[in-house]
Amino acid sequence: NTVYFQDGSDTTVLHLPVWASRHSIFHERSFRNNQYALRFGLEASYRAGYRGDLFMPSTGSFYLQDSLTCGNVIRLDAVLDFRIKTASVFFKMENIGYEWMTPNYYLTPHYPAPLRVFRFGVRWQFFD
Repeated sequence: NTVYFQDGSDTTVLHLPVWASRHSIFHERSFRNNQYALRFGLEASYRAGYRGDLFMPSTGSFYLQDSLTCGNVIRLDAVLDFRIKTASVFFKMENIGYEWMTPNYYLTPHYPAPLRVFRFGVRWQFFD
């Protein structure tokens, strides 16, 4: 569990959420003298609502704005990860609570958060 609290008293320079948090709960199990491992669990994150800065693509920079609010949303991800000797594979369903939580929320003003996304990957180390 990680909780961030920040007080940016000068909002003429940078807008920040007052607090944010990230929580994980996993179950991990090893088999056959640690040659195989299985891990599954949930990750949740929350960022308080704040006046996020706008982005200007032509200059590649952010600038202050005071009209749009973003954040104040819980994001929930499910993760399955297993390892076979030196290879590991993961499967992750991001934003699984999209319909249950607050749909159509924004990470940054005018840039919506991605819908439910399935990701997977393989990492194979060729040394032991």
